[in-house]
Amino acid sequence: MYFAKAAKLSLAEDLLYLRNAVDQLVAPLKTNVDDLKKTLEENHLRDVNELRIKQKQLDDKEAELYIAKEEATNLQNQLAMQETEMGRKKEKIKNLELQVDELKQKLADKKAEAEKLSAQLSTSEEKAEGLEKKLSDSEEKAEKLSTDLRTSEAKGKELEAKLSDSKVKAEKLSAQLSTSEEKAEGLEKKLSDSDEKAEKLSTDLRTSEAKGKELEAKLSDSKVKAEKLSAQLSTSEEKAEGLEKKLSDSEEKAEKLSTDLSASEEKAEGLEQELSDSKAEAEKLSNELSISEEKAQVLEQELAKVDALLQPYHEIYKAFVACPVFKNLLSQRGINDEEKSSMLKLAEVLGESYTIAGDMYEQIKSAKKENKEPLTHEEGIVYSLLNKYYREHNNIEVDIFTLPGEQNFEQDFVKTDFNKNEQEDLTDPSGAKNRKFAAKVYVPRFNRDNGNMMKKAIVEASNI
Repeated sequence: MYFAKAAKLSLAEDLLYLRNAVDQLVAPLKTNVDDLKKTLEENHLRDVNELRIKQKQLDDKEAELYIAKEEATNLQNQLAMQETEMGRKKEKIKNLELQVDELKQKLADKKAEAEKLSAQLSTSEEKAEGLEKKLSDSEEKAEKLSTDLRTSEAKGKELEAKLSDSKVKAEKLSAQLSTSEEKAEGLEKKLSDSDEKAEKLSTDLRTSEAKGKELEAKLSDSKVKAEKLSAQLSTSEEKAEGLEKKLSDSEEKAEKLSTDLSASEEKAEGLEQELSDSKAEAEKLSNELSISEEKAQVLEQELAKVDALLQPYHEIYKAFVACPVFKNLLSQRGINDEEKSSMLKLAEVLGESYTIAGDMYEQIKSAKKENKEPLTHEEGIVYSLLNKYYREHNNIEVDIFTLPGEQNFEQDFVKTDFNKNEQEDLTDPSGAKNRKFAAKVYVPRFNRDNGNMMKKAIVEASNI
């Protein structure tokens, strides 16, 4: 009884001792756990702050990119409008040049026509001067004929007077002859002489009459010629009046042509000025176009920089899409193409600490348990690109994903030592602790950004 009681006391003391020992052991663990929780909370706060900063940076970059894209679109539209306007201006300039050429041709034609009219006018003036001279000569001839006519009339009257005197003398001689008949015998000689004289006088009378008729015929001819010359004079005057009218019309036409020529020259000067203004405006538009092209080139360079910044995300996206096991991780986050908005979304997702990396681990672990397929080359490319991305963007010096034996993801996996602390067997996680080799790898180890392991690599453990 005593021994039983003593045994009970000893057991209770032992239990108390063990409890105290456990408390002593647990106390540092609790402290470590509290410290770990505090560290995790601090890391979480730091990650959240970094995430917010990166999110803001991404938002700023997205806003800048959107503004740059809008400006590029506006500049492209302005450039297209300026090109259209330039085309219209060039067409207008071309039309103006054609109009100027046409006006110059018309001006040359007008000048040629004016020179021709001037030559015709000079010829008309020469003809008019010739007609005036002929008219003067005709007037002089008419005056001379009129003088000759008056002379002929005077001579005719003189001959008529002489004829009248001859008749009177003849009558007187006849009376004397009748008176001298009684003295005929005594005066035969005188009578013979008188007969001869009478015969002579008769002959003279007939001659005078013939001359009178001839003079009358000449007088009639002179009157006919005078009438003809008068008609010619009237015709010449009418022609002279017609020539004067033509001369006046030519002068008016020449004046009009001169006015038209002056107007054409003024219009040509106006067109030349307009052409000069159009060329100046075209040069201005060309300068503006050059500036716009320079701005567009700068924007293209900026966009090229943005594209260069987004290039790693394109590579990561293509690598994800090439792996069916990872593809839905992006589509679940609304990333379905390589547009800039999708790449910015991918940058945002990758910037959310290592959330997607943890999702990848669970996703591929589940898939490998079903299909038992070792890690593929395409899947290795995804891990390799993510390691490179996290090193560059998170400024770390370790890989987030690693293979047993620190092997390269882009090379075939080679059998290596099995480490139960860093690896677990796919089919028998707890029963393969004593195996020697990792013959195949299914899922790489998932590490913190300080290199400490978060989740083990999943392999096929083997003793062979």
